[in-house]
Amino acid sequence: MNDLVRALLAAAMHAAPTGVEQRAFTTVVHRMYRHGETNDTVARALVKALDDGLTRGNWPTSNPGGEVDAEIVNDRTPPCLTCGARLLFRAHYAAPGHGSAWKCENGHEWSNVAGEFYPPEELVHVLRPEDVR
Repeated sequence: MNDLVRALLAAAMHAAPTGVEQRAFTTVVHRMYRHGETNDTVARALVKALDDGLTRGNWPTSNPGGEVDAEIVNDRTPPCLTCGARLLFRAHYAAPGHGSAWKCENGHEWSNVAGEFYPPEELVHVLRPEDVR
């Protein structure tokens, strides 16, 4: 995720009227990256969705939370990067849809941000002030 996409997503989080729309924005971004879309394509989609919401009131209102959670526990979830054990979803954290906490069956913890797994001590999941303005 480049700085432009991050800034657009932060703007969408600020402008979206409720958590449902916020989760929809972040889910769209994560899915686009999972399907190999470029930063430019993701940025254009965010601009269009944000413009539709602000000018027409057409906010993304799908219920992505259930869909994301269903995907999280399926066979496509990667194994623990430390020991290869199964990763288990624990919780969403930060801004709605920003990231999620995971723990493998052997106790190793991971943060998932934008579809990538990081050790929590790298603090990738921690939002900067400019991410939420």
